[in-house]
Amino acid sequence: MRGATTYALAALAQTQLGVRGRRSLEPREVAQLLGSGSQNVCGLLRHAAEDCRLVERLALRLQVLPLSKQLTAISGNLLAHTLKGKRAERIEYLLLHEFHRMKYLAPEKQRYDADDDDDVPFSVLDSSPSHDAGGGFSFDFEPFRTASVRVRQTAGAAMA
Repeated sequence: MRGATTYALAALAQTQLGVRGRRSLEPREVAQLLGSGSQNVCGLLRHAAEDCRLVERLALRLQVLPLSKQLTAISGNLLAHTLKGKRAERIEYLLLHEFHRMKYLAPEKQRYDADDDDDVPFSVLDSSPSHDAGGGFSFDFEPFRTASVRVRQTAGAAMA
């Protein structure tokens, strides 16, 4: 896998499983096959079933499930999250377990506003009384209201 230049199913099947001559279908070809008769639709279904078998063989050859189970056991999170590829969460759990093992206090989570250059955490913003909406952060729409009033006033002055 280290030397792979592409991770397309045809290329992986050739390099890992030794399957040669697998034909990849383009989306245009699939649309044509679906609209051109029952024989072609059956051929498309056989092609999809063969792709499923190739994926299963690749998963067995690359030992996806045993390695995922080991990663889950090391990081201490859920197997479903590991299989979904939640890499950042897995790394976070690994760090939290390492902090706990070394008797360090784990840092608190802080979210930052993407538009704010000052990097002020949301926890500071959420403490203000104007942001008491349940279910998360709420925006103050007053600047939008005043902007729309100015636009209406400008349009009214242009028409007069």
